[in-house]
Amino acid sequence: MPRLHIALEEGFVGDAVLLRIDGRKIFEQPAAKTRTQIGLAATHEEQLPSGAHTIEVVLPQRHLSRSIPVSLDSDMYVGISVGSDGFQEPRIANKPFGYA
Repeated sequence: MPRLHIALEEGFVGDAVLLRIDGRKIFEQPAAKTRTQIGLAATHEEQLPSGAHTIEVVLPQRHLSRSIPVSLDSDMYVGISVGSDGFQEPRIANKPFGYA
């Protein structure tokens, strides 16, 4: 089964974060904060069956949520960033992101 790698990247400033896949809670962090030196706040990976899945990212204190549809047939890497006007377009790749 492929692995889905999720990285919370830019713009997290002590935010409570909840991640769900297909409606199932997979990750919760009470205070995600981006380390500006490397552009990363937190990571999570989940092994899933091949096929279509939906990632939901919720920042309850900011009243923000975003659904990201993905189709897994091999390992996938998803980078999630947030700005002052909401979530940015997610980065999606088939190889790991480079964090220093």
